[in-house]
Amino acid sequence: QHRTDFDGFRQHVQENRWGTVIEAVAALLMVMVPLRMFWSKERYQAGSGGHQQDGDHHASKTVQSETVDAGIRSNLFWAYAAMIDIVAECLGHLSSVSEACPCHRGRIFMEGLGRHARRRVFQQAHGVPSCPMATLNAPEFAAGYHLSIIQQLCQAALASVLGHDLVRCLEDAERQLVISDFDRARRHIVFNLTLKLNFWKQLPWALFA
Repeated sequence: QHRTDFDGFRQHVQENRWGTVIEAVAALLMVMVPLRMFWSKERYQAGSGGHQQDGDHHASKTVQSETVDAGIRSNLFWAYAAMIDIVAECLGHLSSVSEACPCHRGRIFMEGLGRHARRRVFQQAHGVPSCPMATLNAPEFAAGYHLSIIQQLCQAALASVLGHDLVRCLEDAERQLVISDFDRARRHIVFNLTLKLNFWKQLPWALFA
């Protein structure tokens, strides 16, 4: 079973492409437990040794395996990955709220990796993939609903980070690093969204309230 998960892992991170980071982190977290349980740098190097070439290519492979080994064994690496996944979920939740309808909004909370099934659950519950009133949120946005949602999402995300098992098991300095970087991400999200959505306070859009 785990071999299928590993063989099917095809994530690739492209520099400056946030979407590829999100996808890679989510995929890594899905295989974290068996990866940490069964990973062996020595067996990996022994198994790939016949395919490596001499010179710089060989050196590059060696350095890469050392880096991978350090990452897999690092509690900080996995806690940071969990924090990134929570930030991604926060953004995804905000997007889904913006695209949702006024009649099917639910309580704001972080769902973890299970959030990817949200659309399927909606269809099972209501018989359609989405509500025909989806995205018709002008009155709510003009009344400042989106600003309230941003704050609620950030509070829920912070609680999720602080309560995450991977974060709680860190040393104090490492935990502070994760929380500090999360706070930087939170401030960036709040600032940019507040700036971009500020037009709802101006005429004629404010009349929708």
